[in-house]
Amino acid sequence: MTLKKLTTSNKLTPQQEQFIELYCDNENKMTQQEIANALGVSRKTVSRWKNDPGPVRTEIEKKEKLRALGLLSLANNAMEDILQNGSDTARVKAAEYALRMNGLLQNGASEEITKEEKPPMSVEEALQKYGMGGSTIKEAEKADFPQLDQPHDPLDTEDLWFK
Repeated sequence: MTLKKLTTSNKLTPQQEQFIELYCDNENKMTQQEIANALGVSRKTVSRWKNDPGPVRTEIEKKEKLRALGLLSLANNAMEDILQNGSDTARVKAAEYALRMNGLLQNGASEEITKEEKPPMSVEEALQKYGMGGSTIKEAEKADFPQLDQPHDPLDTEDLWFK
């Protein structure tokens, strides 16, 4: 009995090269079945080419990385726009992401960045601060809410958030 040495070629067949082009075509996305039909192979073969380790998957990964690298300038422009013009929340998240991607921010640090100490304030101060009244409460409000006429302890603003 003779043993035959099995070798796996890292060369792509013409069908595999076509598969890679069709699969990585982002303008004309095709399903695996459509690609299989176009190449005259089974969908199972197409799935194996895509998923099994080997030269086809390696080439697909290279093409995807090249495409992602091509999008970096767009991503940087979007990040810059968010950092300059986004809402406060979006800007904090974008800054956190940029710092984390560069290894400059540890887990849990964003909570420390956004945590703000809020001094206690009375109901009257809160109403005045947020434009909902002032130190004088209307008579109708006193009738509907008699507790407003009572002295108030300062609010613990840690549990109270105004938007």
